[in-house]
Amino acid sequence: MVLGNTSRHGKSHASQGVNVAMRYVENEEGIVADGHRCTEMCQYARSIWVHMANNGGPPTLWGKADVKLSQSYCHEMHQRFPELQLCDLDWKADQIATDNYPSWYKNWMESMQRAGGMKQEQEDQTLSDTGVSSNHKHPNMQPPDHTTKKLKVNTNLPEPAKMEVDTSTLGTFQVSTTIVAISIFNNTHCDGLSIAATHRSKTIWLM
Repeated sequence: MVLGNTSRHGKSHASQGVNVAMRYVENEEGIVADGHRCTEMCQYARSIWVHMANNGGPPTLWGKADVKLSQSYCHEMHQRFPELQLCDLDWKADQIATDNYPSWYKNWMESMQRAGGMKQEQEDQTLSDTGVSSNHKHPNMQPPDHTTKKLKVNTNLPEPAKMEVDTSTLGTFQVSTTIVAISIFNNTHCDGLSIAATHRSKTIWLM
């Protein structure tokens, strides 16, 4: 009985019915299983690992599988292939996992990455078809303008009103009181009302 690792060379011979890498698999009479039987074992082992992966995620290494995963795997292999029970501590079923699990795990992770990339592309295409960007913002939406707008001041105010006072009959013109007047322009701007007194040819401004 010879132990060997699964290789491309062994798989090639197994597809032709020749068992090269799994010479340890034999029946009760000591007859070594042929390549077809060994291929069935490897394929069934992979289906068990797929089931495990779909129900909690596979371990990165078979040596890191917990006791429940390991026992479940060996139980399924023994039920399907009774000749694998002809050993101590389930080492034959475990040897199949040791030889084949690393390549299966690598292929499985690569297929998951490809599936994830295809799913993302499909989601992006769907968003593109509906006119929605990946960050759920409309492409024509502009950010709100929070800048403070300045009030426009009307500088074209009317000139102060003039009030002409005829002082020809008043004699000396004296101002003894302070005159305060308020005029409202444009309902918002207040300015003093200019009062002008005209004495002969001169104009006196009173503010």
